[in-house]
Amino acid sequence: LQALSLDIGFENPRLAVALPGGIMFGMLRRLSLRFSDHETANLVAELLECVDSPSLRQLSLEGIVMTTELLSAACRVACAASEGLTDLALSWLPSDRRHIQIDEGAALAIGRFLDASALLEKLKIGIPLNF
Repeated sequence: LQALSLDIGFENPRLAVALPGGIMFGMLRRLSLRFSDHETANLVAELLECVDSPSLRQLSLEGIVMTTELLSAACRVACAASEGLTDLALSWLPSDRRHIQIDEGAALAIGRFLDASALLEKLKIGIPLNF
């Protein structure tokens, strides 16, 4: 598997999904993950823990929240990409009209993430202006 694109969301917050033990993605070149609620953000963070792909070049994360766990897992994925990420997109799309607050852990994780992605050719970080 060289490319994986998932667009997931749970409409029932009591629903849970567990990833099978031992699953690993070691040959990915492109990874795109979209999530629409906090529960799926947690699932995406768990899924990122299963990615150990030295050839990963493109990573896209789009969702309603960027948690410290999610960003730390993405940073680990970027560090494991020995050839270096060349294309990174982080899009934070909150679902309601409230103030966006980035906690210290998330800010530090973003800094580590960017430090680990020194070979970037394309960088997109998106936060809507109307919030």
